[in-house]
Amino acid sequence: MKFVVLDKTFNICKLSSPVIISNPYNFLSLTADSVTLVCPEEDTPDNAIEIMQTWSCIEIVGVSSINESGIISSLSKILASGNVPIYVVSTFGAVFVFIDSNRIINAIQLLEANGHSIESLSY
Repeated sequence: MKFVVLDKTFNICKLSSPVIISNPYNFLSLTADSVTLVCPEEDTPDNAIEIMQTWSCIEIVGVSSINESGIISSLSKILASGNVPIYVVSTFGAVFVFIDSNRIINAIQLLEANGHSIESLSY
């Protein structure tokens, strides 16, 4: 398992309606009563009716979140011990942990203190 801090700032948006997205690192979810998009700041759509701004992202590479258990639980316990809230998105090949950018240094320190190594990635 590899932890990588993405060199982007993200927004978590409540949308008035779904959008078509084609850029990487955009995560759209639809429920009966909500449309949510997590996206790089520059991809924030005009139909965002509520925006939680300035989130950093740690990508956990090399896991299949569908077949492995305990990954999110372990991570959330470590980060909760330092009062670091998270927003998590999983795909078939990776887990993305979004952390308020004001707390990313604290989060990295907590993870490293618990034996995880963190890399930075520019894209």
